[in-house]
Amino acid sequence: MDIWQAPVGQHTDLGPLAGPPPGLHLAARVLDMVASAVPAGTLLEQVVWHGPDATPGTGRLRATLRARAGAVGTLRLDLVDGDRTTWLADLRCRLRPAQVGPADGMLSAALAPGDETRREFTVEAGMTTDHVAGRDPVLATPALVAMLEDTAADLLRPLFTPGAASVGTWIGVRHTGAAVLGERVTVHATVAAARGRRVTFDVRASAGDRPVGDGQVAQTLIWA
Repeated sequence: MDIWQAPVGQHTDLGPLAGPPPGLHLAARVLDMVASAVPAGTLLEQVVWHGPDATPGTGRLRATLRARAGAVGTLRLDLVDGDRTTWLADLRCRLRPAQVGPADGMLSAALAPGDETRREFTVEAGMTTDHVAGRDPVLATPALVAMLEDTAADLLRPLFTPGAASVGTWIGVRHTGAAVLGERVTVHATVAAARGRRVTFDVRASAGDRPVGDGQVAQTLIWA
């Protein structure tokens, strides 16, 4: 769908929306479908998710161009199943000049599903929260998310070509266990999918043999 030429209000059928694989949030599947349909140079800049975690039955993904101003367009994404319509998300897109080369010339080598890395962090005072009375401070969720995103980005940084960088554009994370002040947390990040400028990672964190968190994050390549 060419959101930069289509009239405002136009509906586009993006195809059947199958449920995501285990552990993959429905939003990641939807964004992959949109990324495959929009013109080259379109950055999926911001998503506001309204839908469920998993596909509520069968249906097709429909995108509606809600507004466009210059290089910015807004899409509404719906799951359509017969007479039933489920509002999934609002998506803001931005048109950037197309670049040339693999991954728009931003990486010196391609990433592939299964590529992985790991990193260890020590829980410091600035990473903790003590909002539960009578309990020791524990790793705060924002700090956990930062660990997961930073470890995923470790896979990209050595491959950046001059002027390239990446930013986090999707977080789907569960905080499942505690890590106390001074404890070592090990984070693993594995490439789940790499499509154009967007790379999705499976991530997990543990303290010893205790799970601390897991889920998925995505990084999008940009020109800095």
